[in-house]
Amino acid sequence: MNTRYLSRAVVLVGLLLSFHTVFISESVGQTPDDLVAAVIGGKTAETKSYSAELRFSDISATFEGDSLRVSYRLNIQGRVVGYDEALHVVPVYGAGHELYSFPPVLIQDGARNSYYRREMNLLDNETYLERRPYRLVVLDGARTRETVEYRYSLYIPREARKEGSTLKIYQFLQDCCDLREADAYEVPLTDGQVEEAPRVVELPPAAPVITPSDVRFLRPAAEAVKMREEHATVRIGFKVARHDILPTFGQNYVELLKVKELLSPLLSGRPGDIEVEEASIRGYASPEGGFEYNRNLSQRRADSFKNYLLNRYGSLRGLSSFSAMGLGEDWEGLRKSVEEHSAVPMRSQVLAIIDFVDLYSGREKQLMDLGGGVPYNYMLEHLFPALRRMEMEVRYRVRSYRPEEVGRIYDSRPQDLSQEEIYEVAQRRNDASTPRHLYGLEYAKAAKYFPEDRIANLNASSAALVRGDLKEAWTYLSRLVDAPEATNNLGLYYWLKGDLPRAEAYFKRSLRDPAQAEKARDFLRRLASDAAASGSASSSAAPHSTSGSDVK
Repeated sequence: MNTRYLSRAVVLVGLLLSFHTVFISESVGQTPDDLVAAVIGGKTAETKSYSAELRFSDISATFEGDSLRVSYRLNIQGRVVGYDEALHVVPVYGAGHELYSFPPVLIQDGARNSYYRREMNLLDNETYLERRPYRLVVLDGARTRETVEYRYSLYIPREARKEGSTLKIYQFLQDCCDLREADAYEVPLTDGQVEEAPRVVELPPAAPVITPSDVRFLRPAAEAVKMREEHATVRIGFKVARHDILPTFGQNYVELLKVKELLSPLLSGRPGDIEVEEASIRGYASPEGGFEYNRNLSQRRADSFKNYLLNRYGSLRGLSSFSAMGLGEDWEGLRKSVEEHSAVPMRSQVLAIIDFVDLYSGREKQLMDLGGGVPYNYMLEHLFPALRRMEMEVRYRVRSYRPEEVGRIYDSRPQDLSQEEIYEVAQRRNDASTPRHLYGLEYAKAAKYFPEDRIANLNASSAALVRGDLKEAWTYLSRLVDAPEATNNLGLYYWLKGDLPRAEAYFKRSLRDPAQAEKARDFLRRLASDAAASGSASSSAAPHSTSGSDVK
């Protein structure tokens, strides 16, 4: 190993943080061999000894309105990277395979800084502003003493605030021609807004309290072969007319994190747990330029991305199928983007040209000429960049888990469980002592991963009815309006809604099903009693038709 890599040791241990204050200080010459080998691989070698340290403190990540505010204090002492190297400290918010990158703190050696300044001076103003770091720290050898107060708020779409989202502070180490992840630390996410009181669902006086014994939970069938798919959209930046993957170019290191987040859990587990069987890459280009040129360029870029993955993740070489296809210009994606962006100038005319002018009859030329080029230039700036992307898909097989394992897997990778295995978790974790508002949330997870499955939707609707969450209950029941096994649940839903005639109609339908008949008779008796007590319309009233969700 080149001795310059040993000066990274302190940095590579970095971010072994507590939430409030962390102090890291190591003598590089005294770094244990096993620590360096564990982080960067290889063996240690002789090097000069000097002290260097990074100190992180006051770390927080807080949602404020529609933004996520990240703050921390970073103290830098001594030479924390080697000659011609740089360290990027980057907060990244992750929601599934979508990542939102904050501007980095860039710490670099003086030699690297000279090259960096020349490179930045060649950029146009827009690209310069996009790539400019939050703070640039140029090291002054062992004399370096710098403190960075990081405070930055980034807009996060509401739909990206989902279960399992994370905020990680990454360290990327850059040398002459590569950039690799050195470490990452997950920061707890908090909500700085004043919490609103829980919304109280207003139910009619006659509405019953639903208990687990009132509803049905069916055991799903075992899944003989558990095949799964993972998807990621990766927007690699390329230099003009180039197709090679440059991790240090633009924000590529953040985009390549998506690949790591997708592949690492699939490739790093115990043999036999998860077996990746197939992978595919589809490369797309934006419409500017010649059609055949763009198709060929997208193919070269897809091939280059595949080769990058094979070099970084060697186990992919054994796949039975790993395709890379360049699909050229993404006109379908452009049309969808134009429809979704109301700010596109002359949007109706743009859509008409895309729909009715043949690709080989001057479609792009007409778009460029439309309105003196204003709509085209808007799309070029705002819509075209998102079209230049790679769509990656990985298919893998997962083994069946033993009953004592399913809880652990549910808490870490629920998507790898079968519906039956999630059912086992739900059965174990819910009983009479479970708070009503938390009852059966596992069934909702099953419906998320198996949205077309009738049993998954039935069980999820049952749990939602117990919780009294009518909106979520209808999410599942709306898929089951013609399912015989769901008639009692539909009756309970309309009973809670105060629609007694429709509730009665569904309970009467349940009388035809031996598995539901006993419950249905009990519900009809209770319904008639409640209707009489509340002075409602006679329980014998016929169902009325007011919406598409009526009884059929």
